[in-house]
This record gives sequence, C-alpha cells and structure tokens, in this order.
Amino acid sequence: MADNLGQDLVAEDLELSQVDKTVTSEGFAYTRLDCVGKQIGGLGILAEYPFIRNLDLSRNCIKDVRPISSLRHVLSLNLASNHILSMDWAPEDLPHLLYLDMSGNRLQELPPLHMPALRNADFRDNSIASCSKFSGHLTLQMLRLCGNQLTSAVGLQQMPKLEVLELGRNVLSDLDGMAMLPSMSRLDISSNKFETLRAPWKEMAALSILEAANNAFAEVKALQPLAEIIQLRSLTVNGCPLEEQDGVNMRLEVLIFRPLQHINGEEVTSEEQEEAKALHEKRLEEEAERLRQEEEDQHRLDSARPTAPALTPSGRRV
Repeated sequence: MADNLGQDLVAEDLELSQVDKTVTSEGFAYTRLDCVGKQIGGLGILAEYPFIRNLDLSRNCIKDVRPISSLRHVLSLNLASNHILSMDWAPEDLPHLLYLDMSGNRLQELPPLHMPALRNADFRDNSIASCSKFSGHLTLQMLRLCGNQLTSAVGLQQMPKLEVLELGRNVLSDLDGMAMLPSMSRLDISSNKFETLRAPWKEMAALSILEAANNAFAEVKALQPLAEIIQLRSLTVNGCPLEEQDGVNMRLEVLIFRPLQHINGEEVTSEEQEEAKALHEKRLEEEAERLRQEEEDQHRLDSARPTAPALTPSGRRV
C-alpha cells in the first residue's frame, strides 16, 4: 500500500494503447495509459513507461503526484477526482505538457504553473482560496477555476495568450488584481457576489463574451461599466435582484450602456435597440429638464432674498 487511501499501481491495472515510435525513433512503445476509478494511490510503476504521452488517472485516491515527473513526454494529463493537496513538481518537470486536468481535488491555492507548453488547465471544484502565488503563464489559453473559494482575483495576470477564463461559483465581489490579459475573449464570473460590473476592463481589451448571471446586481448603475467593454457582443446577466424589480426591463437597461448581439442567450432585435435608444434619450431630456428647473428655483430664491443696505465709510446705513 502506498498510503491509507489506495493501493499501488500495478501492471494488471493498466490499460495501455496507442503504439507509436519513441521520441528517439529507436523503437516503438505504448503512448497512452489509462487507469480510471480503481482506487489507486501509489504511482511508482510509472517510471517503467517513460514514453507515455497521454495519461488518465482520474477517479482514484492519488495524493502524491511526484512520480509523474519521471514522464518527460506527457502531453495530456488527467488527474481529476483524486485527493491531491499540492502539485509537487519541479520547474523543469513536464516540459511538453499541453493539457492538465486537476478538477475535483483538494488544492487550496493555485500554484505557479511552470510547464512551458501548457495550453489548457482545469482546476474546477477544488478548495482554491487564493491565486496570489500564481505568476501568470505565457502559453496558457484556457484556465478553469469554477467551483472554488476565491475571494480575490489577485494573481490572475500576465497571460498574453489566455482566451477563456472561468471563475464561476466562487465568492468574488470584484476583479481587482487582474492585469495583462489582452487576448481574453470569454470570461465567466457567474454565481459570485458582484454588486457592480466595475472591473479593470482595459486589461481585457478583446473581451466579447461575459457570463455574469446569478450575482447581486440590485441597481441599474451596477451595469454602467458595460460602456467600458468595447468589444462585448454577448452578455448573460439573468438571476440578479435587479431583474425582479417592477418597471425594470433588464434587456433595455443593458442596451443603454452597450449595444450587444445577445443577452441571456437570446438575440437582440433591432426593435430593442431602437427602444433602448429612445428610453435613453427620454431620460437625458428628463434630467436636463430637472437641472433647468433646479436652476430656475434657485434663481427665484436668490431674487426673493432682501438686499442688505449699503454702508458709508463711517459705518452708517445709506
């Protein structure tokens, strides 16, 4: 037994497939290894399969991931639904890894991801409460962090190729700390604690899809930052308190701040665009009239005040 949570991986547990040439082209070897849902805890035997490229060890009892570092040619690694608390790999390990699935484990923070070729990383449904030690990544294109315990976005930065970031089902109330995400086109912040859409949107200049359903937007002004998301084309914002208020048409309120193609999964019509424009113009006129009326009222008050008598140099009233 490797620990109290599972048995050692043995040859009989392995499902080997996909025979390919070795990296050195000196022979052939199995390049895919699957061992799913077999209560495995120890991985020492992996060192005997150095040419594995695709490894699926999901739904086991793995805690110690260090033996995987002996696999220098792994491209895809699935460790979902295990008992992993930390990723104890050295910076030089897994140099060719493209796809990493760590979902459904017990990680409490997002560590630095040193794998220089990494494209997709899945950390859904862990217990991650902080990304502050994450130092960004130069090649990452998709990062999934849904279903964790994040209260801050600090550390989610310096990812020049990131296109998709999923932060749904956390306890976030702002996105302060996010920076240098120029390629990100889709962001999911649904089912969090946001009361406003205020965020460093200039750091996400390519953002075109925003999923923000089931948050705490209770006032129309919470939507005002939409005006800053220049490339936005699709917004999901249903399931918030504002939606339930009498007299509030969420679709029109959204369109006042940002013309869109889709809202809550439904296409925006030209009639809605015109109605939102008319509503906005009406409000501008009403505000201008209110200010004019206030100015007139103030003028009348000033005119009604008695004028103080003038004084001579000696202090006598004229």
